[in-house]
This record gives sequence, structure tokens and C-alpha cells, in this order.
Amino acid sequence: MADARTHLILFAVDDLREPITQNLAPFPFISYSFAPTLPELLDVINQHHAAIVLCRAEDYVNVPVGLAIIILCVDDDVLFAHFANQPAVIDVLFENRLQRLPFIVQREIRQQQALDRETRRLRMIIEHAPHGVIEVETSNRLIRWTNPAMNQLFGYSPAEMRSLRLEEMHPEEERATAIDTFHRMVAGDESPILNVICQRRDGSIFYCNIAPGGVYGNGQRLIFIFFTDVTGEYQSLQTLRVNAYRLELALRAANQGLYDIDVRSGLTVVSDEYATMLGYDPATFTETNQRWRERLHPADAAMVYQTYLDYLAGRIPEYRVEFRSRMQQGGWKWILSVGAIVERDAQGHPLRMLGTHTDISTLKRLEFQERLRVQLFTSLLGGESLENLMNILLKAFEEEQPDTCCALVLFDTTSRRQTHVITSNLPSELNELLEEGLRQPSQSRWQSILARQRLWIPDLRLDPQWIDFAASAELHGFITLWAEPISGAGGTIIGAFTVWSARNALPQRDDQILLQFVGHLAGPVVEQHMIAERLRLSEERYTLAERAVQDGVWDWDIINGVTYLSPQWKALFGFGEDELPNAITTFFERIHPDDWPEVTKALDRHFAGYEPFHMEFRMRYRDGKYRWVLARGEALRDNEGTVTRMVGALSDVTERRQLDERIRETQKLEALGLLTGGLAHDFNNLLGIIIG
Repeated sequence: MADARTHLILFAVDDLREPITQNLAPFPFISYSFAPTLPELLDVINQHHAAIVLCRAEDYVNVPVGLAIIILCVDDDVLFAHFANQPAVIDVLFENRLQRLPFIVQREIRQQQALDRETRRLRMIIEHAPHGVIEVETSNRLIRWTNPAMNQLFGYSPAEMRSLRLEEMHPEEERATAIDTFHRMVAGDESPILNVICQRRDGSIFYCNIAPGGVYGNGQRLIFIFFTDVTGEYQSLQTLRVNAYRLELALRAANQGLYDIDVRSGLTVVSDEYATMLGYDPATFTETNQRWRERLHPADAAMVYQTYLDYLAGRIPEYRVEFRSRMQQGGWKWILSVGAIVERDAQGHPLRMLGTHTDISTLKRLEFQERLRVQLFTSLLGGESLENLMNILLKAFEEEQPDTCCALVLFDTTSRRQTHVITSNLPSELNELLEEGLRQPSQSRWQSILARQRLWIPDLRLDPQWIDFAASAELHGFITLWAEPISGAGGTIIGAFTVWSARNALPQRDDQILLQFVGHLAGPVVEQHMIAERLRLSEERYTLAERAVQDGVWDWDIINGVTYLSPQWKALFGFGEDELPNAITTFFERIHPDDWPEVTKALDRHFAGYEPFHMEFRMRYRDGKYRWVLARGEALRDNEGTVTRMVGALSDVTERRQLDERIRETQKLEALGLLTGGLAHDFNNLLGIIIG
């Protein structure tokens, strides 16, 4: 306590000198002095860095800002509420209770000591922070302190920085904005300001993200502000935006799926391809903004329309969005829409928007299949139950086709009777009707499925085998039923994937592809799941997962030099199980020579722990031709972190890469088409002006 240098100043209270002195006498470590007048008060303040001032209420306004104050009063001449919100007032003392004064001072000294310790700790942290930090006076924006990182960032010495105002760290044309931003910070706005233009001592320009650190000090005098140099990130972002804009200009020139919107009325002129893409007859198809919105997939509608509004309002610089649009027959098609405002009125309001629609359904379907395959693969490795695994498929289908509900019906391979029904969102009435088949078998209802044929019921009310389901289905808006047989080993029918649809139409080609895919994916999982329940070793579980997702699996025991290549791995390259040796060289020697360096580099980085092993490269098949494969693997390590084993899966992605390449080529051709159309449009406008 004796080391504390907080000094007590007794301002304009000489009439109480004797009782005050008597009460402070037992506390020699409290330094104090009397200041009868304001000049004497200011003189004492200049001699002591930290001070507490005791004064009467009427003298409070004369005490300089930044000092702690104790208000002295008699019992009836002060209202506590008056000083309750004054940050400088630390206590109120009655003249007949002067014995409390030493304890108030001691309390303040202890608090000041704790504050000093915390301030020193924080100052040390800030001194060594990698970001620039400055301390600025709120009243005049003068810089009072900077850390070394700030000095280095702007190229000034600490003394030079303390001679600047905040706005002088920005170019002349940005200073008014900087001042406005500073005032908002002082007022309590804690939002960071991104990509602010700053200026170094040598005049060079760079970009910073700026964030306020809070206002502090008696009288709210100072504010911390943090500066982070983001010049590299900003320049990279600008480059990406330029490249993206160039790409969008090319897409905007495509003549496939062209639309031209009157923004005010919503009337839209479209090309024939725009209509046929959605299954409509161009001769009778008419488009408006409202009809476009009504066709949007429920999961996409809000996001897509908000993007459209944001672009028109200028809140985002570009319009590029992917969504699903309902086709005339009821199915869904993935669309990439790219557009730009091409005409504005005198006030700058958008009048006309031109853009293109590109069918990306095939690419999206491949993405969906790969995502679903990986999800099922991962869940199977995690030991999920059959119900949970099948619910992954059911929910995935229902999310892609929001006007459907699905159920999985399983059969006994010997009696060919129903044994189990798995549902996710199917209404309980329909679920109960399906489960009645467990108690009262009806093979005739599933005759087509058991004969390995798909089941299409266009109208449940008109089919004698399914008429019992019609009323419950219609209650929930379902009209048609689709069912895909699920096959096990040797083509044995083990179940049916059923889809209850609200469409008054048979499934379209994309629907059939999706239904066939989930049916094929479900078969091995259903057939092998009971085996998987009994397996506990991860190697056996991995083998089962491989059969479920139909990928080739390898297991490389690096320590013992033992390699396992699954039958599916060998079959992927056109070989029987006994035609290729189980050796790691069998894997490596089939890699294309041009891809070998990148593969080994990726393995080295994976073994070093830098990145996962997930890459595409070419491998030689039995016919001597190279095809693209996707390899995914995971290194296993011992307690010391040494790689002892690696397991992974291999799948053929040649068709997907070929499709990607065709899409890119199509986009190039489309770009050339719309660019020509745009030039013709501009020429027509100029010609109209010339002709008058």
C-alpha cells in the first residue's frame, strides 16, 4: 500500500482542515494536500500523475476531466441520483462521516493498483500484437500512442505518429469518410470496416480492415483502433471479380436459354431454347417474373428471389444463381441463371435485364450421386442401423423431389413376402396400409416388382391392386405411385423403393435415373447390413462399405509390406480377383507417367499431415487405355505419429470429367453467340438514332 502514488487533493474544504487531518493521521501511507483555490488545484494536479479530489457538490464542475472525485456534502444538500451516472464520481461523503474518508481512498488505491497491473499486462500484449494498434483522443482525433506493428505498417516513427490526426493516415479524398467512420466508432458502432484505403509515410497506398477496440478513460476520452493489412487479399479479390465479370459477359452472350426482362412490368421475352428446356412448347409459352417465381423449387425460392432483388437494388455487383425450376410435366431441372442490367432510366433505376439459362442438371445429378454415395459410405462405416441408412436415401430423394414421399418395402427372398417397411416422412395412414402387407401378404400387388420390373401407377384410384391406398393418398395430395425393384446378389429381389407423388404424370427421365440410382445403391446395403451388424473390426466394416458403394478398396500395411486390393478394385480395371497380385506395385505401376509425380507428392504431403489424400488422376485399364479415377485415402498412425497403414477407395470418374469438359465447351460456344447478338442489338440502336 505504501508504494501507491495516488494522491488525495482536498479542494476548497479548508474549513474542515482540522477534522480531515485528524481522520487521515492514522494512515500515513495516504499522501494528501489542501488546495483552497482552483489555481492551487491545477498546480497540485500537475505534480501528481494520479489523484483523487475531495470537493463539495458546487465545486464539482471545476475539477478537470479524468480525475476520480469524492463529493462532500451535508445530509440534506445532495441528491444521490444527480451523481449516479457521473463516471468520475466514486463516492459521496457526508461531513459528519469524515471517518469514512481513509477507507474510500484505500479502496480507490487498491482498485487503481489492480487497474495498473491489468493495464501493464494488456499494454504488453498490444505491444507485441502482429496487428497495428493506435490510441486516439475522441475529442480531437489526435493519435496518442501506437504499437510497433502500427509504426512499421505506416512507416512513421512513434514520435511522428503522435503528431498526426487519425484522418491523416488516409489519402486526402478519403479523409472525410475516415472522420465519419471515427465518429460512428466513438458513438458505439463496433462493426469492422473492410478494405479501407490507407496511405503510408512515403505516399504509397494499401488496404486495411479496421476495427474499434472500445472507448475508455474517465470522461470517455480515448479509443483503441486496430488495423490489419489486407492488401494482398484485396488485390486477389479484385482479380477474381474481374475474371468473374469477364466470364459472366461471355455467358450473357449465349443464345441458349436467353431471357429479356422488362423489370417494371415483369414481362419477359425468351428464346425457344428457354421454353423447351423446361418442357414447354415455345409457340404457346409465355413468361413473366411472377410465373418464374412460381416455378422455383421451395428450397431455393426465397434465396433466389432475394438475390434477384439485391442485384436490382445494387446491393450485389453481379447476378449469378443456381436453382431448380419445375418443368411442365412436374419434374425439376437445375438451371444456372446469369444476367445483367442493360438499360436504366435517367435516375439510374433498372429498366431491362438480359441473361441466360443453362441446363446444369446432369452435372448437379452427378454431384448429388457422389455426395449421397459418400454420405452412405461414411454412415455405414460408422455402424448406423439399417433404418438410418435407408432414411438417408429416402430423405435425399424427398429433398430433390419435394412433391413426393418415399418408403422402402423389404421382401423375404424365400417366401417373397413383405418383411419390413421403412419410411421417413410418409403419412401414417399410408404407412399403416403398407404394414398391413406384413400381416396379410398380397404378392399380386408387388407382382411387377418381383418380376424385376418397375411399377408405375398413374392413378391409384383406377388400379384395383392399389385402390385401397387411393383415399389416404389423395388426402395428402398424392396421385401416382412409382416403385423401383431393389436387387441383391444374383438379381434376387429383396425390396422396392416406392415414391408417392403429387404429380398427375409418370416420372420423367431424370426422375427415373434418380430412382434407379437410389435403388441400386440400396440393394447391397440392405443385403449385407445384417452381416455388418456382426462385424466389429474396422477392416471388415470397410469391406462391407466398399460393396455398398461399389468402389474399389485398397489396404496398404506399410510396416509389414502387405497389400489388399478388393475384388471390386480389380474389376474396376477389367480383371478377375485372381488375375492381379495383391501388391502395392500393382497400384502404382498402373498410374499414368505424367500423373505419377503429382500422386507421389500428394502422398508425401498426406503422410506429413499437411492435407487429406483426395485427388483425380489417370490409370491404365486392362485394354491398355487410361481412364480418370478419383482416389480417396486415409493414413493410420501409431502412438508416435508414424504412418503404419493406409486404406482408401477408388472410383472411375471418366464420364463425369468428360461431361464437365462438354459443358465448358458448350459455354464457350454460347458466349460467342450472345456476344454476336449483343453487338447486333447495339448496332440496331445506333442505326435507329442515325435514321431518326
